[in-house]
Amino acid sequence: MADSAENGLNGFMEAGYDLVLSDIFMEGMGGIEGISQMRAMNPGIPIIAISAGYKGMAPGTALKAAGKIGAVGTLAKPIDPEKLFATVEVLLRKRECL
Repeated sequence: MADSAENGLNGFMEAGYDLVLSDIFMEGMGGIEGISQMRAMNPGIPIIAISAGYKGMAPGTALKAAGKIGAVGTLAKPIDPEKLFATVEVLLRKRECL
């Protein structure tokens, strides 16, 4: 778990992750840049982007941008726990099959 994209990238490089769940709008670098950098480092890692939107931007618009730079799953806030678990399960199963 990380409290910023910068800290998430540090953990990503040091320990590696099986899956990434990233908010789009955060202090500092932000999720879009963080996802882009993680995708460049490891193209096969499943990344789920989450967002509630920001300053008039609808969640769907932010999540569409995340999908264009490499998020393979997207969830709008508030997040339905069942949908989150189902999305994680599907993505991890796909990764096991690769």
